[in-house]
Amino acid sequence: MLIEKLYKKFPNGVPTARDGYDAPGLVNTFLRTEKTQYQYFIVEDVPVYFRDIVTTLLSKHNIYLGRQFGSTGLSITELMNNAAFDPDTVFELHGNAYRALTPLERRRIKNLNVVVYEYFESDTSFDGVDLSHHITASNNLSGTDLCMPIFAVGSYATCRANNYMLFDVPKIDYVNPKILLPIHKPRPERVNLLETLDRNGLLEQADWSLTLSTDTAGQPNDFWLSPNVGTERWQYMLEHPFYLRHAHELPKKLDHINFFSECIPLHIDYHGKYAWHIACETYIETAHFPTEKTYKAMIGGHPLLTIAKPGFNQLLEEKGFKLIGDYDHLAQTDRIEAVVDIIKHDKNNYSAEAEHNYNRMMDREFLANLLLSELIKLEELL
Repeated sequence: MLIEKLYKKFPNGVPTARDGYDAPGLVNTFLRTEKTQYQYFIVEDVPVYFRDIVTTLLSKHNIYLGRQFGSTGLSITELMNNAAFDPDTVFELHGNAYRALTPLERRRIKNLNVVVYEYFESDTSFDGVDLSHHITASNNLSGTDLCMPIFAVGSYATCRANNYMLFDVPKIDYVNPKILLPIHKPRPERVNLLETLDRNGLLEQADWSLTLSTDTAGQPNDFWLSPNVGTERWQYMLEHPFYLRHAHELPKKLDHINFFSECIPLHIDYHGKYAWHIACETYIETAHFPTEKTYKAMIGGHPLLTIAKPGFNQLLEEKGFKLIGDYDHLAQTDRIEAVVDIIKHDKNNYSAEAEHNYNRMMDREFLANLLLSELIKLEELL
């Protein structure tokens, strides 16, 4: 089976766009990611650490990435002009690019083996599109045909590339237990979590961040002043009790984080210093979508608690990780209260669980096999 990149060119001839038409698929993730691609910084270092192990592992199962068209891929225009390709080819095409295809282009690929993917956002690029003829792939643990661990390998690679990895298990300080809570956008559940910690007297033992700008105009692409973190978008914040008490501290940063790309790795200075690391995931209502927020807690050697969609922890456990606590059936406010209650009252030592997850995240073969298991399923789905 050959997996080849398929992309759509635009009138100016450029095959990429900020909105994700050419976000990295498997071919680009493991062979070569271009800096012009959407969210490239999540996976730009992956080929250095995973190209050889992944391509070798896949070749043992007669699966090959970009064997005919390389990391550049084949354009839909070339396909429409009857470019030759191996009959055993599976094409991967980003969901937004699929949405942009003309009716004629969709008819051309109707009977081809096509994986329509969205690895960096939720599956909204699939909404309203008839995908009945094709296979879907995402980072969603439960929502599409295939779940590719893109954020897991991306988190490993960015930490490794920046020398943010210890090669011995970090030792957690249980004498002075602390909480790590890295937050960027002020989504309501995240601010409610901060408020609940504060209300329970736990915020003072937390290292936390929250980016909120009162610059109403905002400065696009600025980490601190982007409209994405402005009060015009998050107007509820101006009346939130947490903001009313802590406005003088905002935006509040953690050390070593000044750019979007620095959100992905966990700086080595934070490793092993926390008895609790709370991962506030992005799509807590719509998807079981683990991002770097979850995986960097594991790389840091910290016991992990999650603010996510119910069932999130169970699905991670099915992938080989170990999660703490009996709260995975809960959502939103109830989940926040349960997580804070664990921090407040559970005095157990969870070093064993943290070490297990750390070892999993340090094991490139384990991560590569997560990918292989999904691509074996792909063969069964064709």
